[in-house]
Amino acid sequence: CGAGRIGASPEVNVRDIAEQFPLADRWLSVLGISHIFTTSIPPQHLPLAIQLIGKAEFALSAYSALGRELRILVDETPTWTPYYRALNYGESAISSLYQARHLAGKHFGLRLFEKDDGSPMHRLNSLYNVAKHQVAQQDEPMWLTNEGFACGAATLSYQEFEDILGGTAALAEAVANGGQ
Repeated sequence: CGAGRIGASPEVNVRDIAEQFPLADRWLSVLGISHIFTTSIPPQHLPLAIQLIGKAEFALSAYSALGRELRILVDETPTWTPYYRALNYGESAISSLYQARHLAGKHFGLRLFEKDDGSPMHRLNSLYNVAKHQVAQQDEPMWLTNEGFACGAATLSYQEFEDILGGTAALAEAVANGGQ
């Protein structure tokens, strides 16, 4: 069982980054109102803004859900259900976060990482690719540990993930507020 990847004396080292962005669930509405009443975002950039904000907000939400499930796993009788829920939320958070960063990088002409540089973004990409291309016959191509996410090719600590997520959410919030 995947819960075996979580240590015998587990701690939940997942911070709820969403608490730093209490209006995240309203970012798209703020963007819409801003777009209607101001010209802060050129119309040709609106699709990118909507996708970036939506993916960043969902990554925050999914990561919060991962933390809730891990706390259930630790605080109650350990069972498979909260572990696999946490893993699924984690895969969703990884996918949404990577896609948001990829969109922003393409728009601004920025490389997210250099090939095989071992940076947190490179490792996030490795985890994203595993989540995206999972084969049902493989036994747990990605798993959770006390420290973070892991797959055969990479590990990414919860702290590293939270740093990337926090920066991406701050960007999404700025875009929602018209770049201010």
